[in-house]
Amino acid sequence: MKITPEYDYFELQKQTEQQYSRKHVLRKIRDFLFAEPEIQCKITQGAELLKEWLSSDHHKSKQKRLAELRDFDLEILTRDVITHSSIILKPELFVSFTSQLAHSLNFSDRADAIATVAEIVVVLAQLDAYYIIKPSREASLQIQSRINLPHEMQEAVQRSHYLPPMLIEPDLITNNYQSPYLTFNDCQILGKGNGHTGEIGLDVINTQNGVQLTLNEQFLKTVKEEPSYELDSLEKQQGWAVFKRQSKDVYDLIIETGNVFWETHKVDKRGRLYVNGYHVTTMGTPYKKAMIDLAKQELVTGVPNRQRKR
Repeated sequence: MKITPEYDYFELQKQTEQQYSRKHVLRKIRDFLFAEPEIQCKITQGAELLKEWLSSDHHKSKQKRLAELRDFDLEILTRDVITHSSIILKPELFVSFTSQLAHSLNFSDRADAIATVAEIVVVLAQLDAYYIIKPSREASLQIQSRINLPHEMQEAVQRSHYLPPMLIEPDLITNNYQSPYLTFNDCQILGKGNGHTGEIGLDVINTQNGVQLTLNEQFLKTVKEEPSYELDSLEKQQGWAVFKRQSKDVYDLIIETGNVFWETHKVDKRGRLYVNGYHVTTMGTPYKKAMIDLAKQELVTGVPNRQRKR
């Protein structure tokens, strides 16, 4: 979109969240899918398939693992699998998909959650909402959607990725489940199932969120970003190309809107602070760190000139 000095930055921030946030894209796709009678029928069928699977005989350790599904709404579980699989527009590693989806199961053990989700996805493959394929004998399992989303939704999926830094000063956070963003709330403690209402360093989060930053345009123009790993496979080469393109889009967005931005932060369950950034982050590679400056710079004076100890 074209940015002008008179642009409403509050509205721009809302549009940016709507465009890049996978949460918003999934919500739109979910609303579209479940207005379709055919998909509604698949959800009902999927719940019956899962119910039958859960009631079958399994070995003791598996029975114990599946017991955690006892309180799940199987229609909602089926709906979530169909929704998340519908955005896989090209083949994706099965293990990668199931690992991401495992976050939706609040299991006490992460490995159990991944194993159970993998089994659920295999059971629900009977609905023909997605393929599970093995391109060759040596290849890993892959998954791809069989649902044809409208073109505009496919474009929305391709555009969506990790949220860029905020283009307006973040809202102050006053509780653990509030977000500095404008269009959604979020737990400020990293890790599925780690949220609580006890005391965390909200003052520290607000202080760090309030630091104005800017991109060093001269650095971006003169220094080429290089991968921090070997591009020794086609998959890695394609992934790096996508990452560079997305990064440039975020750089351009920030620079075109005045080149001032704010990073947001969260804490882990031990209280350690982490920045939420991905394409622009103060906790990334040396390149990512070097391209960021303080927006409000001051000359530091009064620092003692200490000699280095030998």
